[in-house]
Amino acid sequence: MTKILSAARARNLDVETFADAPGAGGWSALGMAVRVNNTGVVDALLAHGARGDALMGNGKTPLEIARVNERVAIVDARSRL
Repeated sequence: MTKILSAARARNLDVETFADAPGAGGWSALGMAVRVNNTGVVDALLAHGARGDALMGNGKTPLEIARVNERVAIVDARSRL
């Protein structure tokens, strides 16, 4: 389990809601993981219910961010995104 998921659970946060909720700057945890191309965190968040089609504070979805930033491996290998 990643540190971010552990922190969410330790504070009794709903992991699915936490993963999709925009934080500072409007980015969700999944969106930020996609942006920095951290496939391990992307996989963990998706496995715990994060949604690739959830709108972030910037009006974009993590899937759009993956496409714009040419995160081909994330888009191709993670059809759940």
